[in-house]
This record gives sequence, structure tokens and C-alpha cells, in this order.
Amino acid sequence: MSEMLDRSARWISGAEAPSISGLATQSGVDEVGDRVALVEAFSNVVAFDTDDGLVLFDVSHELFAPGALVNLRTWSSAPTHTAVYTHGHVDHTTGAAVFEAEAENAGGQTIRFVGHDLVAPRFDRYQITNGYNGVMNQRQSR
Repeated sequence: MSEMLDRSARWISGAEAPSISGLATQSGVDEVGDRVALVEAFSNVVAFDTDDGLVLFDVSHELFAPGALVNLRTWSSAPTHTAVYTHGHVDHTTGAAVFEAEAENAGGQTIRFVGHDLVAPRFDRYQITNGYNGVMNQRQSR
């Protein structure tokens, strides 16, 4: 079992308590299945190595995406052709520019981004309420 999956199993079983402060500092990449990697970041990236290149599920937060990309590239040098947003939270989506810049620098391949119908309206709402989410997060998380 990979180190990440082993740690997750310990957390789920209760054998080890997860450290919230440690979640943001975990980093690395682990092959968790045949041609499937988990890139650990504040918001993880799951990569599938297909015959056409990489399909990513989530692209992490813009602050953690550069490290996630570095770790991903220790596992595969295949180009990214598709990124799927599991949902529209900023910690899962705002790393897109990092992956797009890499694709552009590598020859201009365009990454196809996929999400459900309500992701785009969420992004629009983030634009309208820019700054308010930070205030709410401070109140919730202190």
C-alpha cells in the first residue's frame, strides 16, 4: 500500500488522528493504482495517465498548484489534456493557470476544463463577492 493510502487508512480506522495543521504541508505524489496518481496538496490532484495524456481531477489552489505540478512531473511527463473540476471551490480550481501555463510553454496544447453546470455560476459569484469569502473564512476558521 502506498504511504498516502496507508496514512489515510490509519486516519479512517482511528489508529492515528489527522493533524489539521499538517494537511497543508503534506506534499508528494503516490501511484495509487495502475496509471493513477494522487498528488498531495492542500487540495489534492488525482491524475490518470491515458494513451492521450493526463486527465486531472482538480488542479488545487493557486498557492499550492506550483508544488503539485512539480510533484506530478516526478510521476509523469505526459501532457495534460483534460482537467475535471469535482466542484467549484477555489481550493480545487484556482490552480488552473499554473497547469495552463505549463501546457502553453510546452507547445501550446490547450487543456479542456470540465465541470458540472453550476461551476461557472459559482465562479461568477466569486467575482461579484470578491473579498467577502475571505471575511467569511476568517469568521468561520479564525
